[in-house]
Amino acid sequence: PVSANGVREPHAVKQGQPAVVIFQSGGLVISATAMPLQAGAVGEVISLRNIESGTTIRGVVHADGTVRVGGP
Repeated sequence: PVSANGVREPHAVKQGQPAVVIFQSGGLVISATAMPLQAGAVGEVISLRNIESGTTIRGVVHADGTVRVGGP
């Protein structure tokens, strides 16, 4: 048998593979490409590096493979 600690949700975002990052506030939607610094399953908070600015950001992984930052 496999214990509950031995299973996890599949990763929707993989480390080192570019991901789309989305910021949404009201009618404003901004998207950019960032490099995940770690893999993440849906609902997990992960760190990513903005490819253009080099800034490290954190966001929540969504089922479609995007990462949402800021906002509600």
